[in-house]
Amino acid sequence: MRTAVFLALLLLTSLIPAGFAVSRDIGREGWDLPDIVPLPTQVPLSFEGWDRDANNDRIDDMLESGCTLDSENGMIGINVHMDGPIDRVDVGRIMDRASLLGLTPHFLRVGIYTTAIYLLVSESSIDNIPRLLTSDVNFIEYRPRIVPFLDVSSRSVRSAPSTEYSPLTAGDLSVTGEGINIAVLDSGVDNAIHESLRGKFVYGVDFTGTTTIFGVDPDDKDGHGTHVGGIALGTGGSSGKYVGTAPGASLVDLKIFKSFGTILGNSDEAFEWILENHEERNIRVVQCSFGSSVTTSGKDTTAQLANRLVDDGLVVVAAAGNDGTQGMPSPASADKVITVGAINDMGTIDRDDDSLEGFSNRGPRASDGDL
Repeated sequence: MRTAVFLALLLLTSLIPAGFAVSRDIGREGWDLPDIVPLPTQVPLSFEGWDRDANNDRIDDMLESGCTLDSENGMIGINVHMDGPIDRVDVGRIMDRASLLGLTPHFLRVGIYTTAIYLLVSESSIDNIPRLLTSDVNFIEYRPRIVPFLDVSSRSVRSAPSTEYSPLTAGDLSVTGEGINIAVLDSGVDNAIHESLRGKFVYGVDFTGTTTIFGVDPDDKDGHGTHVGGIALGTGGSSGKYVGTAPGASLVDLKIFKSFGTILGNSDEAFEWILENHEERNIRVVQCSFGSSVTTSGKDTTAQLANRLVDDGLVVVAAAGNDGTQGMPSPASADKVITVGAINDMGTIDRDDDSLEGFSNRGPRASDGDL
């Protein structure tokens, strides 16, 4: 009898698909996962024709090319895109498979407007990532690091009055941004101590911790966020000389990285938060003075989410990058955003003597020639 029972158990074990652990309740036991329920807003993204999948195998070519990837503590970021809305079992199944493949997975979150599962996995086992592909996985995407990339500029772009361009500047026409909020995605904005930004703050979210903190006024340990916040909506303080582009606007402070950038996908999380909350928070403009560490043709998740923001009626402004090359990082590579490069204004307000700075990235996109 014992022999018969053993053979029966052996037969049952042999019927379990390869890659699944026998002793686990797949997707429920062994992983400290939050409650995850499918959302009607979760729609699969299209990666068809992306230059980073030249062989059409549904694996980001950067994961297969042997090139150096952005990592932190031996971990790299990937997005596993499922073929439909995601629940806890889906995540557990992917985590189980990744663990069996030696990828030491760490779960971050799932998309709200995408079907992406955001993971950190071991860089040393990168060759096993293609084995995560199953029939219900649409695409596996590499998630590179996002990194941070005025007295003359605000007058040169005709936002502030000047002898050269008045009376046809935004300031002359009382178009100051009053009554709207600008979401600044960066290292935080020190609005409380910066003279040009006092009284601007209306709401903030810190996406950089182990848990997202809502309703907080993020600090800025780097200075980059405060700098670009001043460019966007600074009043110029008591002198009014170093005025920003929209000095009447208010600030929604979304902290997505610290001084060294991040591979955690915080910009995507912030974009999805804006999609959910822009009407309630009166956000009309999204400022992105950051970009991915690699150029892209605008098919990646971050770029597609940026396009979605524009479709919802927001203006998204993104930095072109400071590598001095042809090609755009994400989200500057997105089809629908306003991409801004760097110029040398020669210290004058007159734009006739301006020239493109050598360190500024420029179009067209290297991947497809799109301007």
